This record gives sequence, structure tokens and C-alpha cells, in this order.
Amino acid sequence: MVMSMLESLGIRSVFEADRIMSNILLSKVLFSLIILVASSTFLVSSYGVGEELYNVTNVEITVYGDGLVHLRYVIQVNSTVPSISLPLPKDAADVVVTDGSGRLVHWEQVEGGLTVYSLGEVEILFEYDTSTLTWKDGSVWTLRLHLPAQGRVLLPEGATVIYLSDLPASIEADGGRPVLSLSEGSWEVSYVLPLHRKGVGSSGSQPTSQTVFPYPIQEFAAMIVVGVAFPILLLYLIRRVRSTPEGLSSTDVEVLGLVRSRGGRVFMSELRDSLGLPKTTLWRRVRRLEGMGYVRTRKVGSQVEVEVV
Repeated sequence: MVMSMLESLGIRSVFEADRIMSNILLSKVLFSLIILVASSTFLVSSYGVGEELYNVTNVEITVYGDGLVHLRYVIQVNSTVPSISLPLPKDAADVVVTDGSGRLVHWEQVEGGLTVYSLGEVEILFEYDTSTLTWKDGSVWTLRLHLPAQGRVLLPEGATVIYLSDLPASIEADGGRPVLSLSEGSWEVSYVLPLHRKGVGSSGSQPTSQTVFPYPIQEFAAMIVVGVAFPILLLYLIRRVRSTPEGLSSTDVEVLGLVRSRGGRVFMSELRDSLGLPKTTLWRRVRRLEGMGYVRTRKVGSQVEVEVV
């Protein structure tokens, strides 16, 4: 009876029926594999992997006379990715992350770097200070760094470059500061700073002239200066110690005073307008005060509110 049913379907033997069923199963497996590969390709193209999550487009490095270095990265990010991980030196300070419009972007510091919650962003600005990129040997300072993209290095005012590991794209001057335009890659820059000599005239060879008073008059004048200046200096130091909490600068005290005068809370934009400070500088001050427990910040819509604790 089974054979008659197979013959009615055009199948002449049980072996041929087994072969047909095997072909059908193989076709189903191949179809499932094609669907799986297509789905994986879609997920990869939608969310990106590895280095495709973000791309550093520009770097600006400012080097100060004491060896402190400020780095500012311009980064294009995949707007569909919830977060990205960025490297950060252990000694990094004054970390600020903003979007292309200058609004603060939330981030968290983790071991070896920080996690930036960049969902919906297409560009972010990432900046911080560090002292690990420079060192001094005698009178020679050396800066060593790796640029993930093209960038500019602003050396301290009056610096003279004495060594470059490679030929820069250009060397310019900005207000007495050498500006190096560098390509992507590893760089080493050595420079010296000018020496400030006291008692030397403009020619650099002869001492400046001084008026010498007779001994009695000179001694009397010195006593008057010391007698007047010392009490004034002492009074100033006493007032400064009493009026300024430990660890706070005069600018920190001014920020706290302004927040208190506005009822204990104020928007960051109002602080910036009242104090006339650059946005990045003010943000560093507020973050420092927040870390010391004087204030706390929170986002209210598109603005940041500062509140006295």
C-alpha cells in the first residue's frame, strides 16, 4: 500500500523518497543560514564595531610653562550607539565632554578611561589636563605624544623649538607662542624657555643704572618702607585667611558668593554672564567646587543648574 502511494506521487522507491526528504532538509538549513548572515550584517552596519564607533577628526594641544598640557579632541560618533569608551590618563584633571552645541554630555570614569553616553550625538568635544606628556632635563623641556588625527600644538610663550622627531606641516606664531601643525602619528618635541635675568638692561650686557643714596638716608628710607609695608601685608594675609575657606581660590569664593546671592541656585549660563568667564574655565571651577562638596549640579532641560549644598 505504501509503494502504491509513492508511485502515485511519482516516487518509484523508498530510497528515492529518502533522497528527496534529505534535499528538502538541506534546503531548509541553507535558507536558515542565509537569514542568520543577513541579520548579522544588518546589526553590524547599524551599530558599528570597534573603531567604527567613533572617529577623532582633530586634536588641539596647549602646553603651559610648568609642563601642564591641555588636550582637546574633536570626535565624530555614531549617533545610534548608546555609549563609547575613551582612553584617559590616570592623572587627568578638569575633564569636560560637550556636544557640538556646547551642551554637557554625561560620562562616567572607569578603569583605564571613561564611558561617554553619546546616544543621539554626531560630534563631541573631549578635553582634559595632564602632566604625563612632558618632562624636563636641565633647561630642556620635551613633549612626547601620539596623535590619532591631525592636530595643532601650542607651546608656551617665548619657547624655542630645538628638536622635532619629524617635519611638521607648518610652524607659525600666535601671540609669541610657537604653533606646530602636526600630522597623525607619534611625535617628540623639545624646546627651551627664555631665562629672565634681573638687573640687566635692554641690551643684555650692562646692568641698569640705580640711584644710590647716602647711607643715613638709605637706611632711614628702608626703615619707613618696612614699617609701613609689613603691617599692611600682615593685615591682608589675616583677612585673606579668614575670608577664604581652605583650598578655595578667590574665583571659587566669587562663584559661591554669586550662587548664594541668587537664592542658592543659579543656571550655569547666568554665572557665565555675571562673571565673564569662558565656558570651559567656569565649568572646571564648578566641577572642582562640586568635588569638594560645596555645590551640586543637575540638568534642567537643556541647561545646567548649580546649587549650593
